[in-house]
Amino acid sequence: MPSIYLIEKELRSNCQSITKTLRQVKGVEHLTSSPESKDESKKTIHKFQADAQQILEIVVHSLYKRKEIFLRELISNAADALNRVRFKQASGEELKDSDLPLEIRISFDEDAKTITIKDTGGGMTQEELIVDLGTIADSGTRAFLEELKKEGKTDIADSLIGTFGVGFYSVFMVAEKVQVITSSAQPDAQTVEWVSRGEDDYSITPIENATRGTEVTLHLREDSHDFIRQFRLKELIQRYSNYIPFPIYLGNEEKEPINVQKALWRRPKDQIKDEDYENLFQTIGGGWGKPLKTIHWTVDSPIQFYAILFIAETADRRLFFPETDWGIRLFSKNVLIDEQSKDVTPEYLRFVKGVVDSEDLPLNVSREVVQADRLLMKIQRAVTTKILKELENLSKKDADVYNKFYEANAPFLKEGVIKDSRNREKLLDLLRFHSSKQENTTSLDEYVERMKPEQEEIHYLLGEDLETLSRSPHLEFYEDKEEVILLDQPIDAFLMMNVVEFKEKRFHNVDQASVPTKEDKEDKESTQEEQKVPEGPRDTEFAPLIDKFKEILGDQLAGVRTTEALTTSPCRLVNPGTGFSSSMHRAFKYMGDKPALSAQKILELNPEHSIIQSLNGRLEASSDDPVIELSIRQLLDNSLILEGEFPKPADLVERTQRLLEMTLKEK
Repeated sequence: MPSIYLIEKELRSNCQSITKTLRQVKGVEHLTSSPESKDESKKTIHKFQADAQQILEIVVHSLYKRKEIFLRELISNAADALNRVRFKQASGEELKDSDLPLEIRISFDEDAKTITIKDTGGGMTQEELIVDLGTIADSGTRAFLEELKKEGKTDIADSLIGTFGVGFYSVFMVAEKVQVITSSAQPDAQTVEWVSRGEDDYSITPIENATRGTEVTLHLREDSHDFIRQFRLKELIQRYSNYIPFPIYLGNEEKEPINVQKALWRRPKDQIKDEDYENLFQTIGGGWGKPLKTIHWTVDSPIQFYAILFIAETADRRLFFPETDWGIRLFSKNVLIDEQSKDVTPEYLRFVKGVVDSEDLPLNVSREVVQADRLLMKIQRAVTTKILKELENLSKKDADVYNKFYEANAPFLKEGVIKDSRNREKLLDLLRFHSSKQENTTSLDEYVERMKPEQEEIHYLLGEDLETLSRSPHLEFYEDKEEVILLDQPIDAFLMMNVVEFKEKRFHNVDQASVPTKEDKEDKESTQEEQKVPEGPRDTEFAPLIDKFKEILGDQLAGVRTTEALTTSPCRLVNPGTGFSSSMHRAFKYMGDKPALSAQKILELNPEHSIIQSLNGRLEASSDDPVIELSIRQLLDNSLILEGEFPKPADLVERTQRLLEMTLKEK
């Protein structure tokens, strides 16, 4: 299938050879045609040229994603024609039927299987009709646009929707025959009828003069009869054309328009009520309640657009693999282009709902794809900056509301830290953490402010849940000293792999190394053998016991040594600083891979703990004591559990029972 770019290029290069957009294709309530009003002797048959016919085939069968787009295109063309009349009226130009209201009417006939779109726009003369139908990519709208821009009337020019002129031919996706009756706004112009089946030819016939405007009647194909329903037409009108600035009536008898006309995002804020915002929030799928935060915003530079953005309280809970049902509604000149544009906000801001409407977006010929990625990138950067700024303001002005938002959306902001290096510092400022010394959550700024003068690093610890983290042996060394941030969400493992420092303070995982003393730092900087585990402070005293641990546990550990970092726990597993970090281990685990955690770690023993001292005493008394091996294996399993790993339950239960038996037997 040819690319959209090549299609557009081919359309433009053949601009002198094919059926063209009837440049407006509009309908009037009073436009009717009957065999008696036609002068068949004046009918002329026009052949589509071969290359033009091929292009028409592409337009009908390849250009649009959905058949329903035909109605959006016809309404957009009608709105352009009405805009031209409004401009001419404002210029004082004499027009046919000058008192006619500017409107669009859509009707359908279930028996005849037809849909009719009428407008009271500028219509076309027979000459204009012939010229326009000969050029797909050079519509009357395009010519009128260029004329206005030459005169400096860019404000009116920007309100016109149809630029490429192929939209009319989308009708052949659903219609086997199309009849167009058009009456120009020029006072003496002849009304003409255009008829085509989208095949080899089309006819143009002068008919009895009718009211100003254009009427398009579609004789639907059998596979498109589902459009001949009022609820279906109403749904399509309100989805794609709800904000067309002219009333749209569904049925000739309707007295109330079914479209809103004035887009909420283009209205002054002081004219909008809270319930208006809430209704829009619910309409675009934000939820049934109220949004947490509403951002109504207009941007003039570097690209012009209108926006209403809603920050919802909840969002898709899956990380990195989100549901596809997210995105911002993207409009161009009040016409819906994309219901779920994923180019307006980065993926991590998928909890944001809303609409963006720009006058500047260059669309491809189908008006379904934005041509310039550069402009969309500018919109995305502006929208992202605005959202992050609003969240920052909310966190400062109303901490309770912000904390409610953060509780529901923390993983997505952390995902942003990982993915968006441009805004990483701003996102880090928005994060909140539990810590070992604070009842409430804390920001990194607040943590840094509380740091002691001699503290050089931001301490953190990864774990499965806050309760387990709060009991971790890794906190014992810092209990009366420095504060440790506690990270209990799965995404935290990925987060800490991507964050090195904050305000010149490096992050330090407290499960690394033995004790962050001066001697340790010197060891770290010295040239040791890569795989050698530094000795602990009392390794010589407990050398036989350490050797026994190594003998029993073998290659399950990177090493065993004593430590002074523990006060109440008998032992702990620490990262030696080489190989996989704890963050990497957890990341692999959450992605489905489970490397042997203990094989990369050092088991540190607390020489002051009664269990370690008892084991040492038993070993001195008898190296064959069965309690020693059972206890050593149990200590490793206990440490693994605290690290979020789960040994085999059967082995754990059996060993516990044997220890109980031996203990009770001794009694």
